Order: sequence, then structure tokens, then C-alpha cells
Amino acid sequence: MKGIFLTFGFGLLWAGSVFGQELAGEPINAIFDRVYDLAEANQTDSAKFLLKTIIPLINRNADEASLARYHSIRGFIFDAERKWHLALTEYGKAVEIQQRLKAWLKQAKLYVAISWTKEQLGDFKAALQYAENAVQLAEKNDGDAWLKGLAYNRIAISHRSLKNYEQARMFYGKATRAYQAVEDIDRIALIKYNISELYFLQNQFDSAKIFAEDVLAIINQSGDNNLKSSALNMLASIHLRKKEYTPARERYRESEVLAKESRDSLALSDIYLNLSLTELYAKNYEQAKVYQQKSLQFSGKQIGYEAYKRLLQITGVILSNIQAGEALRKKRQINQYLLVAITILAIGGIFSYFKIREKQRKRKHKQEIDAMLSEFQVHTMQQQLSGEKKERKRVAKVLHDTVGSQLAATRWLYEENIEEFKKNNLQLNDLENVYSMLIKGHQYLQQATSELKKEENFWLRELENFCTHITRKENFEAELNIHNRERSIDAHIGEQIKNMVLTLTANVLKHAKASKLWIIISLLQDKTEVVIEDNGQGFNPNTVIKGDGLVNVERRIKQLKGNWKINSEDQRGTTVYLSIPRAVVKV
Repeated sequence: MKGIFLTFGFGLLWAGSVFGQELAGEPINAIFDRVYDLAEANQTDSAKFLLKTIIPLINRNADEASLARYHSIRGFIFDAERKWHLALTEYGKAVEIQQRLKAWLKQAKLYVAISWTKEQLGDFKAALQYAENAVQLAEKNDGDAWLKGLAYNRIAISHRSLKNYEQARMFYGKATRAYQAVEDIDRIALIKYNISELYFLQNQFDSAKIFAEDVLAIINQSGDNNLKSSALNMLASIHLRKKEYTPARERYRESEVLAKESRDSLALSDIYLNLSLTELYAKNYEQAKVYQQKSLQFSGKQIGYEAYKRLLQITGVILSNIQAGEALRKKRQINQYLLVAITILAIGGIFSYFKIREKQRKRKHKQEIDAMLSEFQVHTMQQQLSGEKKERKRVAKVLHDTVGSQLAATRWLYEENIEEFKKNNLQLNDLENVYSMLIKGHQYLQQATSELKKEENFWLRELENFCTHITRKENFEAELNIHNRERSIDAHIGEQIKNMVLTLTANVLKHAKASKLWIIISLLQDKTEVVIEDNGQGFNPNTVIKGDGLVNVERRIKQLKGNWKINSEDQRGTTVYLSIPRAVVKV
């Protein structure tokens, strides 16, 4: 109602001015100002009605400047209604007049307006050209700072649309300096908002948020609700891109309050469309439809049928795309679950395959070690039997050649002495000769008996052969150190110690993953000590399950009345200590 009364009042003003041509310029400009205010407030119907009243007055006065302003404002109204081509037509008419009048400053302003309209039509290169022309015209007017700021802003926006982001940032800086020169706070806030949009397009949301918040801080001082609404929408969009739906709703609703206060139906339409998108992304489909209908309701009152129809198609496409996207997401989710399951099965299969391969390798390695030990023991036994056979032959030859010969000679001498005794010719010297030969025969017998007896430390030589054998055959180093080798121990005990060392060495080869083994045997007076150490992976002696090898070692230790101990840590090797008492005999 207020707009209608103002329109009626300006109509009366026009009627009174007809009677005085010399007073015509002032009421026309006043009406133009009022029309511009109405159009800027999106009250386009009232603006167009009031603008019609100016036509007779313009025609009566034949004022080209007023006619140029008339076309300019009509272009502005068509821009507000998003009728871009009609707006360009009106701007073109205004430019022709201003060129005739050589009103370069006003022409520059028109170029800025045309640049904005070209931008809306997607002709970014043309928009950039018009903005650059505006700067050149502004230079002709003593470098009007405010107008240059306006043109620099338009150049930056065109570069932003062409994705020349560095150029856009540079011209935003020029626009800011131009507005600072004239202390235009509102325009500085607008530039900050545009920079926020630039960072938003580059997905630099934190920077975009900083500039949008700066805009709100400035606008709270100046009170420009339209720009404040835009800044709130920007913050809401940032929250939306970050999937922060609750703060996005809050910002959009703050903007909704401002748009309602300004009665800006198009702004409300955009806000409801954004709220609809927010609810769609949040999967609140019913609420999304409610906001969608509100968006169409408000936009339908302000834009033409084709634009309304296009908006309806856009919102419909958005809704169908989101629903299709939801179905596709579920399908992809199922496919992902299937892929994960297949991947797990594949990994499990590969793991099982290598696990089986590892078990087979370990089993084969164990069999090879067992075979090697068996082969060594058989080889040792064969060597031992062969050596004993050779030794027996040698001893038999010694007995025949030494003891046998000595006994035969002694017997012959004894028989001679018997004959001499019968003849009473036996001398003491003859008896001493027999005794001497008996002593010599006894010595030969002791020597033969000693050689018939098996060497009691033969087991040490077997262990030395074993260490040499595994070092040569395996990728492994075995080092044997024997202390006090000159001492002998009982052959049976030595054989038991050898078997225990072989068993523990086999365990190292099978399980320890070691590269080196140290065996230290100390033949002491009251006991025999054995230390077996490796540099393998180690184990926990408290939790390990003892196999047949360790059980046999433990059984032999008990039989020999000895004791043993195992020290081991993960990745730090293993050491086994053996102590066997009463194993020493005299040298």
C-alpha cells in the first residue's frame, strides 16, 4: 500500500510539473530516483507503473539526458526481472544517447551494467570487454575512483567466470583500493563478498568463510540487508559443502528473515531452493519437497513464464538426480560390500595359500634336517664299525706278531730250562731270562688290550664332524669349542651328551631361523657343562609346547642326574645350558 500511495503522489507531482516546463528537470529526476529505489527493492511492478508516467513529460521536454536515464532504468528493471535480452536492448539505447552527448562517465556506468547482464547470459568474454571499456572511459573523467572500483570489480568477476583466478584476485585488490580512496564501506564489503565467492569456487572453504564473516562485520555497521543476506547464504553454502547441515539451515533461515523484511521474493525463492538442496543432501526428502514448492511459489510471482518453467525443471531435475543418486549410492554401497567381501576372501585365500606353502616348506625343511641327521648318524656308525673292524685286524696282527711270538719264545725257553733242570744243569740266569720274557709278554698284552678298548672321547670327534657337515651343507655356521679336551669321560655318558647336542641343534635348524650356532663343551673335574646358543628368533620358554626333541633331552638329563636351563626372548636368540655330574675319570 505504501508503494501505491508513493506512486500516486509522484503522479500528482508530474501533473503539477506540466504547467511549468522550466521546472520539469527536477520532478523527472525525483521520479527516476524513486523508480530506481523501487526496482532495487524488487518492487518492479510499482517501478514500471511509475516509469510510464515519465514518458509524456520526457517527450514534451525532448530531454535526451532524461531519455537516456529512462532507458537505463528500464534496463535495470529488466535485469531485476531476469529478462536479460530486454535489459541489453534498453542499455543499448541509453549508450547511443550518452555517446551523442559525450557523457563518458554515464556511458562507463552503462558498460558496467551491460557487463553484468552479459555475465548472466554466460558471455564472459564480452562481459570482460565491456568492463575494460568502462575502466578506459573512467580514466577520461579524471580517473573517477568510485567508477573505476565498480569496473575493476566487474573485470574481476569476469576473470573469475573464465577461471582466471589469479587475475580475478588482482582486480579485486584494485577495486578495494579504489573504494578505500572514496571510503565507500558498503562497496568494500561487496568486494570482500566477491573474494569469498572466489575462494568458494576454488574449494578453499576456510578462506571463503573468513571473508564472508568480514562482510557480516562490516554490514552490521552499515545495515545493508541484501549484502548481509548474501554473506549468510555464502556461509550456509560453505557449511553445506562440508556436509554440516544443521549450521547450514541456521544460516539460510537467518537470511530468510532478512529477505522477508525486504519483501525480496526472488531472494526468498533462492533461499528456499538452497534449503531444499540442504534437506535433499540430508536425505529429508519430504521437507525438501516443501521448500521446493515454496521456492517455486515465490519465484513465480516475480519472473516470466519461461523462467518459471525453467526453474521448475531445474528443481525437478535436482530432486530426481538426488533420488537417483541415493539409489546409485545404495547400489554402490552394496557393490562395495561385495567388493570388500571378495577382497577379504581373496586375501584370505592368498594368506591361506602362503600359509600352506610355509607349512609345506617347514615340513620339507624338517624332513631334510631329519634326513641329514639320520644320514650323519648312519655315516658315523658305519665309520665307527669300519674303524673298529680295521682296528681289530690291526690288534690281531699285533697280538700275533708281538704277544704270540713272545709267548712262543717264552714257551721254548721254558721247555729248555726243564731239560736242563732234569740234568741238574739249570742256572739262576736261565730262570731270570724266562722271567724277563714273561714281563715283556705282559707288556705286549697290556698294549693290545688298551688298543682293543674303544677310545672314550670318540663322541667329540663325531660332533666336530657334524658341525663341519652342517656348515658345508646348510646356509648356516656352526662353531664348536671344547675346553679341557685332554680329560676323558665315560663313553656311554659322552654318547648321551652327543645325542642331546644333536637334538638341540636340529631344533635350531628347524625352528629358530638362525644363521649361526655356538656349541661350548667344558670337561671339568666334577661335571661336564654344555652351552648351545643361537642368534635366531627366540621364543617364550614359559608358553612353548615341548616337542619330542625337548622331551627326549629332558629324559636323558634325568637319567644322567643332571640339570638344564633355557634362556630365550623374542628376536634375541636362545641359549641352552646343560650340566652332567660324575662324568670325569682319571686321565
